[in-house]
Amino acid sequence: LASIADWGLVNELVANDPSFDQTAMDAKGMLLPHYAAMQNEVAVLRVMKERGLDLRVKNFKNRTPLKHAEAIQAAIERAKLRRQHRREAAREAAGGEGTSLERTVGDGHGDGGDGEEEEETPTCQDAIDFLLENAYTPAERLYGKSADFDMLKEEWEKLGDEEAC
Repeated sequence: LASIADWGLVNELVANDPSFDQTAMDAKGMLLPHYAAMQNEVAVLRVMKERGLDLRVKNFKNRTPLKHAEAIQAAIERAKLRRQHRREAAREAAGGEGTSLERTVGDGHGDGGDGEEEEETPTCQDAIDFLLENAYTPAERLYGKSADFDMLKEEWEKLGDEEAC
C-alpha cells in the first residue's frame, strides 16, 4: 500500500469491489484510509464514506487517518518555517540585500523577475478538512482537530469524580 501510484485505480477498487477490506494492513501496519489521508486523496476518502466505511479506523499504533494527516501537515508547516528562516538568515548575512542568487533571480517567491512562481508545497489540509467534516461530530471538532473525544471524555469524568470526593 505504501507505494500507491495509481489512486484512480484504488478509487475504482474501493467503489466497486464489495469484498474490499479496509481493515487489511500492510507490512508497516498501515491501512488504506491512513495512506489516503496522508497523501491528501480526498476522492478516495469520499468513496470510502459513501460506502459506509469507517474513516476513524485505527492502525496498529492506535492512530486514525486524521492523526496521520495532521502529523504530515505539521511536518510540512515546520519545513516551510525552516526554509523561511534560512532565507531570512541568508538575507541578513548578505547585509539585508538577499543572497547573490536572490538578487539575480528573486527570493523564490516568484517576484524576482524570472517569470516563475514557487511550486506550491503539497499539503494534507484538504484531507484534514474532509475528515473533520465527515467523520467527527461538531462537539468533537469543537475540542480541536486531533482531539481524541474518548480521551477527553475520560479526563472529564475523572475531574467529575475528583470533585465529588
